[in-house]
Amino acid sequence: MVRLGGASLVERAPVFSTDGKRLLLCTASTVSVYSVATGLLITQLHGHTAPVTSAVVVQAATVVTHVWTSSLDGTIRLWDFTTGVILTTVHVGLPILSMVIPDLCTLPASSAVKSSGSKLKNPVAFLSVHSTKKVRR
Repeated sequence: MVRLGGASLVERAPVFSTDGKRLLLCTASTVSVYSVATGLLITQLHGHTAPVTSAVVVQAATVVTHVWTSSLDGTIRLWDFTTGVILTTVHVGLPILSMVIPDLCTLPASSAVKSSGSKLKNPVAFLSVHSTKKVRR
């Protein structure tokens, strides 16, 4: 966490790219991407309409520039964080408080391959969401 005068500038833990050359910070409804070598801002990922709650970098040997993000706007997005391009958007419909993606499923759906060589048809993410509906008992 970046701290200034005893206060944190970010609410979520920073995430490093798989090659360790970039630092990603969730800052309000964007994700800021910094160079670790220079400390300079490389790009910002704009697209969420509410605070970003999670960022999970894709852990694949051939893909070092993809990150999944979740937001209180009820969407999960897959980004190429060197270009700032949104590759995929998943509409959940409820505010997402947090997201965890197991290592097996961190590859993008289009390139995910099991060790047997078959495609993963349904990558998995575990979400914590906020629902305002009352539960009947």
